[in-house]
Amino acid sequence: MSEPIANTPSSTTPQMRRFGDITRKLVYSIVLIPIVPALAGISINLTHPFTTGSWMDMQRLMHFVFSAMWVVAIIVIWRSVILWTLGRVWLTAITSMIPFVQVIYGQPLWDAGCGSDGFLRFGQHQVTVGVWVWVAVWVWWGWEKGFARRATIEPPIRSIKMSDTAKSIACSIGHIPFVIGCFFIIVEVVDSFIGLGSEPSNITASYEITMAIAVTSWLLIWRRVVNWQRNVMFWTLIAATVCIAIPSLFPFLLMRKLSSPWDDIVCIVPVLGWGIWMAGTVLFWPMRAGAGAAGHADANVTPQCPSCGYLLTGLTKTRCPECGDEPTIDELWRATASVEV
Repeated sequence: MSEPIANTPSSTTPQMRRFGDITRKLVYSIVLIPIVPALAGISINLTHPFTTGSWMDMQRLMHFVFSAMWVVAIIVIWRSVILWTLGRVWLTAITSMIPFVQVIYGQPLWDAGCGSDGFLRFGQHQVTVGVWVWVAVWVWWGWEKGFARRATIEPPIRSIKMSDTAKSIACSIGHIPFVIGCFFIIVEVVDSFIGLGSEPSNITASYEITMAIAVTSWLLIWRRVVNWQRNVMFWTLIAATVCIAIPSLFPFLLMRKLSSPWDDIVCIVPVLGWGIWMAGTVLFWPMRAGAGAAGHADANVTPQCPSCGYLLTGLTKTRCPECGDEPTIDELWRATASVEV
């Protein structure tokens, strides 16, 4: 009697998986956060001697280069997974002017003072950068789907393979510059109009207002992905209080009583708490079924041709009537599966 053939390592060892296309694009987009400011800083130092003048000052030039690099890079990264209908092309062109508002206008919202005007202009620009990311996500993967649903058009017009989880991550990229910009604007609002009378009070008030905006916007970004049970929302807000709201009081309570460098450290703790809180939400939030867990098909994703993106809803065969490609079942499943994030 012949002995049973032992399983080879190749038959038992799981095949190594590469990052999905959407996952790579999300990572590339996150990498832009440090790369674009660095390249913009290098560029303006090289070109500023040739662009000096009353209109194009150093900060306006920085905003222009930053906006151009940011918008072009984001569009280049995502161009292959966007269904470029005429409406999306026009809306992308129009909304891409949002980060350039501070370049065109170039002035602070009010006269905050010689030194403060620069901080105010920087805050305004960062807010527009964050807002553009959110608007771009809506334009590329939201608005036509919504119009099609209201018009009862089947199948709805949509872009390719973008789960709710992936859209939330993309929006989170815009969350960073938006919150930073809000902080700079709020600092100047508190100093110019409220005037609490001391630097620690101003910093604490600015942190508390900014962190309230940060928590609210973060919850809105992830609202469709998280299973919002009552205890989930309760502990999320408790964690925000412990990690963000209480540390934001430290400048007011401790700044005058501590010597250097501890007086500066207490001003950094709320920012650290903000990051810890966001990391905790990702770790502990329960996801909704079909929200886009790794390796599982998104319940909201329509089967699409891996080659051309044609919607295959209702077909009894995998052969694409648009391009003629005939993927296997596993190829079609991988193409339709949600993002590996």
